[in-house]
Amino acid sequence: MKIINEINRDKVNFILMSVMILADILYMFVYSVSYILNIVILLWVFIMTPNILVYMRGNGNWKNSKVIK
Repeated sequence: MKIINEINRDKVNFILMSVMILADILYMFVYSVSYILNIVILLWVFIMTPNILVYMRGNGNWKNSKVIK
């Protein structure tokens, strides 16, 4: 009976350890994806927003957005 309890305890420990490892891997994956999304959003804010504002202020040409008089 004592051997069966030890085997069951080993199985439970293995299952719990596997769950913890999978949770750590999932957490690292979610954290890395959110980090990449933050970088993409910051690039959009700091690069595309000034370009859009210059385009709106200009004559509708992306490369030469000065107003022709």
